Amino acid sequence: MPACSQCSQVLKRTQKTVTCRTCEKVFHPACASLNAADLQLLEDTSRAWNCATCIAKCRSTRGDDTPIKALDPGSLYDKSQREVSNPILKELLDRVKVIQENQSELVNSLKNDISELKKVISTWESLINEHSKTISLIIESLSNISGKFDGMVAENEILLKRVANLEAQLNTWEQDSLRNVVEIHGIPFKSDEVLETLVCQVGLGLGVKLDASDVDYAYRLKARSNLPNNRPPSIRVRFMRSNLAREILEARKAKRSFSTRDIGFSDSPNYPIYVNESLSALNRKVYAKARELKKNGKLKYLWIRGGKIFARECDGSERILLRTEGDLHALQ
Repeated sequence: MPACSQCSQVLKRTQKTVTCRTCEKVFHPACASLNAADLQLLEDTSRAWNCATCIAKCRSTRGDDTPIKALDPGSLYDKSQREVSNPILKELLDRVKVIQENQSELVNSLKNDISELKKVISTWESLINEHSKTISLIIESLSNISGKFDGMVAENEILLKRVANLEAQLNTWEQDSLRNVVEIHGIPFKSDEVLETLVCQVGLGLGVKLDASDVDYAYRLKARSNLPNNRPPSIRVRFMRSNLAREILEARKAKRSFSTRDIGFSDSPNYPIYVNESLSALNRKVYAKARELKKNGKLKYLWIRGGKIFARECDGSERILLRTEGDLHALQ
């Protein structure tokens, strides 16, 4: 590969070079004191170039008194004074100017867009900061509400327990007030019946001596449509003394069979007569649901004693006192 005639370095194919028209020596443009504009001018005008050595020889041959100097590359292309004579070069320069103007306009437009974008970003940052503060306040409020709600839940649980205890106490008082009361089931209704007399007949049939003065009050309960075989409504009786109620109950338990024939009802079908303790409204509800559990096999034994409801799940299991509906949930 050729070498530069000035610096003797190898000239690469990828490098730009300049060749002297006279001696045909090859140089680096920089070694020949040529810049990029000079090279472009030589290429556009197709002008030949001579190295400094050949120019000095040419001047010596002409007898030129001017000191021998290398060609000033700036003299080949003076941007401030030279008029471009080549139309193609002029057109290229005009296009470059247009491109520069367009670039300037584009740069100004981009600057304006960037400025507007910065304003928008600044606005959004302010909005985001405001929203962040609002969200923080909402989270704080929710935290406070959650704490209050937890406190209310705990307080509600305490109140529910108190209500349950009060309900149990009220039920106990109500049931205690029914110690003198029994309910007689199975006696047919007659239009001319005197209930106090019927109660005395029941006592006589059970071996308990009763007098009308022993009965505080007696009345039939409302008829229920769900009673089987159109059974007559029950008779609720309140005795003057609680021991009379216990005697009637114990006598009925001791007598295996007791029916309307035993109290002189020979002119009507024979119906069994039952005597049960009278239950409070809550105990009635608990007893009805307990009977459903017994029917479904959840309970094996179910009975009432002293106004209290007891149950056993199976033989040998512990006796369970059913006071409220909550006591039934564990059995379901």
